[in-house]
Amino acid sequence: MRDALLGVLLTLVAEVELLLSLDRVTGSALGNAVSYLLIVPAVGLRRRAPLLGITCAAVGFALEPVTGPAPVATPFLVLLFLLASFGWYAGLRTGLLGLALVLLGGLTYDLSRAGLNVADLVVNVVIIVAAWAAGRLLRVSTDRRVAAELAADRAARDAVARERERIGRDLHDSMAHALTLITLQAGGARERTEPGVAADALTAIEQSGREALADMHRFLDLLGGAEGDDAPGVGHLPELVEGVRRGGLDVDLDVSAGDLPPSVSTTVYRVVQESLTNVVRHSD
Repeated sequence: MRDALLGVLLTLVAEVELLLSLDRVTGSALGNAVSYLLIVPAVGLRRRAPLLGITCAAVGFALEPVTGPAPVATPFLVLLFLLASFGWYAGLRTGLLGLALVLLGGLTYDLSRAGLNVADLVVNVVIIVAAWAAGRLLRVSTDRRVAAELAADRAARDAVARERERIGRDLHDSMAHALTLITLQAGGARERTEPGVAADALTAIEQSGREALADMHRFLDLLGGAEGDDAPGVGHLPELVEGVRRGGLDVDLDVSAGDLPPSVSTTVYRVVQESLTNVVRHSD
């Protein structure tokens, strides 16, 4: 609807300009006025049917040898606008076809008159092609920029999803281990009647609970964007094993590792942690 109204407005401007220039019109004023009426469908179809719209404009300019020239600039400016719009909305093949139609229609007057002015012909060709190419290049550039932004957004979302998955695995590993030990130790405290043994078991439960809370706070800091390299690694294995020993499981630890990358060190820790958790959970 807006394009149709724009077409009507531009047509009225062209007709008024023609009316004001009647004393300089060497051709048929009525013929020019009729040909300008093609501006309405040309502009109105520039989005929905760009090839049909640009064809209307090409036909209008092809009528110039019949109607005769008129010193009216509005139709030519409308043609440049339509060419840029055509470059934006039409595909490459359709764009080249429409461009050929405009060149054929727009240059009809230059090619049909007796004294061919090559310089004018070349300039008109350059202007027509440049107007279409500007719209086309702008569309390609915009599409690439939007595609790059979408790809970056997808990459960011995937990175967040992977990080959440990693944090979820770490939470599962650390919390499952700590809570399993707490359950085991609580059961031991319940079944043992000696006060000293019960006190030791309760102390171990308290220590495991504190470690679980510390792990929880660390992961909450990670989710909140806090920085720092405090992930557990090979160096934390003695503390891990000691916690299992307090739960009543006999564990021997022998570690001889050089400098490891943080990710590898954390992976080693998690593998040992999960293994001990499974032993405590599933064995007698």
